Amino acid sequence: MKISKYNSIIKIGCKNLLYNSLSDCFALAENTIINAIRNKDIHSIENSVSSTISTLKQGGFIIDDETNEQNILENLIKKIDYNENEFILTVNPTMNCNLKCWYCYENHQGNMYMSSTIVQYIQKFITKKVLETHGIKRFYLGFFGGEPFLCFNSVIMPLITHYIKVCKTKNIPPYISFTTNGTLLNKEKIDKLIESTNNLSFQITLDGCKEDHDSIRNLPNQSSYDVILRNINLLINKKCYVTLRINYTHKNISNLSSIINDLSSMPYEYRKYLYLDFQQIWQDASKYNLKDKINIVYEYAIKNKINISSNNFDRVRKSCYADKKNQAIINYNGDVFKCTARDFLHEKRYGYLNELGEIIWDTPLLTQRMQSKFSNTSCQACRIAPLCSGNCSQVRIEKNNNNYCILNYDENKKDSIILSRFENKYKTLVSR
Repeated sequence: MKISKYNSIIKIGCKNLLYNSLSDCFALAENTIINAIRNKDIHSIENSVSSTISTLKQGGFIIDDETNEQNILENLIKKIDYNENEFILTVNPTMNCNLKCWYCYENHQGNMYMSSTIVQYIQKFITKKVLETHGIKRFYLGFFGGEPFLCFNSVIMPLITHYIKVCKTKNIPPYISFTTNGTLLNKEKIDKLIESTNNLSFQITLDGCKEDHDSIRNLPNQSSYDVILRNINLLINKKCYVTLRINYTHKNISNLSSIINDLSSMPYEYRKYLYLDFQQIWQDASKYNLKDKINIVYEYAIKNKINISSNNFDRVRKSCYADKKNQAIINYNGDVFKCTARDFLHEKRYGYLNELGEIIWDTPLLTQRMQSKFSNTSCQACRIAPLCSGNCSQVRIEKNNNNYCILNYDENKKDSIILSRFENKYKTLVSR
């Protein structure tokens, strides 16, 4: 036997918490066991009682000599990221937007709308992928942009109608999502979507409280904040799941409680369809650590029975969509990309959609992305590699696959991630 390289030991009060990131198992252990694992003294463990040895083996804390943990991790990553049973398609109907947010990384200049020709190409692609690809059991269709609802009749509805029709032939349940600013929604559009399918989800963004939000997202003669909350209410009353992304900075964080107050007025029976996702704007995050302040907001939301989206750090088992081989983003002009968090520049495309409904990939670029997780030698030796895997493939590529650490090699940050994971799993134990 040997001791796993993915073990972590954390002190919680007078207790020793043992965690293995590959098995994702926790255990409370005696000092003798903790010391043996810390000192990699396998002989002391072998002299323990059989029940202790059995527990440690089940949790992956000790393993057989022939076990190659690196191979297990790589196989796990490949199983998830190379899953042939699903496909994730995101469509950008336009790069234009009815709002101009200061932090947005996208270029909204010019007439950047999807033509009926590209719509037809995408319909062909969906048909081929669903009907001709062996093993497809799930097909996710999402809309991004720009603001996708600028093209509701010309792009969204034709694609949804075709997508649902094709999926029905293979008994594949529809999964349709939208990333939208929420200002162009209305009862008519929502009802029309629900007539197609009730399996809808939305991500909508607020930039702080009403005053802060409206100063950033201007609508003529009305409050965009009020419009968005009205539309969220319409959606959750129709049992559509909404993730409300709340962007915060050091300037607006003190006012976020007012959003909680506004949401609390919505009927409780429908609030279960609403989840809050707090995200610090990246330009602000590089300068200010607001962890303690945002935790206060979390607590206030929970107190008011508002759901908080899980922020459980796990980049392997819940890897980014851009890390997956069976995933594509089709831009309004037919260019194909992998990541929505970067500019959709023609020269940075990963491929294109042809007239036959086929994606012609830039194979070297795609291969580089899919292999990037295995290139960082410092990650391979890290105790939380099975949680992190070196961050997303986009960042890895931008770092030119050079050795680096998303956590800046900070062991305290690693412990914090593990503790958060423990608290999410065993809240009742922590409270005792």
